Amino acid sequence: MKLLFLYNEMRFKTTNLLPDMFKANGFDIEFFWTSKGEFPSKLKAYQTVYLSGSLANPGDPYLWIPRLEELIRESSNLALPTLGSCFGSQILATALCGQDQTFRRSNCALGYSDIILNHTEPEDPLLKGLGASVRMFVWHNIQVKSGHPDMRILGYNSDCSNHIWRYKDLPIWGIQGHPELDPASARATFLQYRPFFEKEGVSVANLAKTVEPNTEAIKLFINFMDYCKSF
Repeated sequence: MKLLFLYNEMRFKTTNLLPDMFKANGFDIEFFWTSKGEFPSKLKAYQTVYLSGSLANPGDPYLWIPRLEELIRESSNLALPTLGSCFGSQILATALCGQDQTFRRSNCALGYSDIILNHTEPEDPLLKGLGASVRMFVWHNIQVKSGHPDMRILGYNSDCSNHIWRYKDLPIWGIQGHPELDPASARATFLQYRPFFEKEGVSVANLAKTVEPNTEAIKLFINFMDYCKSF
């Protein structure tokens, strides 16, 4: 199965964490660095799409962002199974539900957070096998709104009303947090982004002491991959 990996980061090269995970589950990855102007010439060559995080925000004055949003709309018209995390979730929201679907929080959401899961009937494929809540690392100043009629809210808590969502009944999901981060990769991420955490007044050394297993949270990614392979 061919996966279109849209890498949206501005400053850093991707770690191998997510590409290795997809490869280990049988996906043939084609990788495009969107913020450097890399985009696929056509979408029909792919069976699934992943949108990464970024230090950029929806609405920033970069030429690649409107181009990415247009690509997302083309992908949704083909109903390609799609998952966006962090910025990937935010850009899905603005591309599919409107430019007013994200806003800047009054404070940065940063740290491990318990997220209540909104199980539905029939069971949403992304939440398969998960309990009433899931805990994951979150880090975001931009938040996706929760009131749009085309959004099905699958995860939320008192601090953020839209942690996990689905677009209509299509196989398109957004996750605000980072369920992929196991303890080792979390510590590596904290070091890589040290200046940005410190800008929020957070000690990276203290943050590293809080790392937790992602045994349950990673099921969100596993469920997405399982769905893609059965689609």
